[in-house]
Amino acid sequence: EHVNNLHQVLHRLKSTRATVSAKKLQLCLPEVLVVGKKCTYEGQEPDKGTVEKVLSWPKCQNVPEVRGFLGIGG
Repeated sequence: EHVNNLHQVLHRLKSTRATVSAKKLQLCLPEVLVVGKKCTYEGQEPDKGTVEKVLSWPKCQNVPEVRGFLGIGG
């Protein structure tokens, strides 16, 4: 199923003449880090680095600090 989905995506890219970066394209890997989440065949979970940043974030004292904290969570 995964191979068929991949084929459809690549075919759609080709038919629309879209391009992708060879450096950034990651195919058929057991896990991939995407937007702060580790995606695997079993599902997705938060990146450990992001979790540690949230847990160690100092207490917010003003609005810009609150915005900074909220920005880290997406």
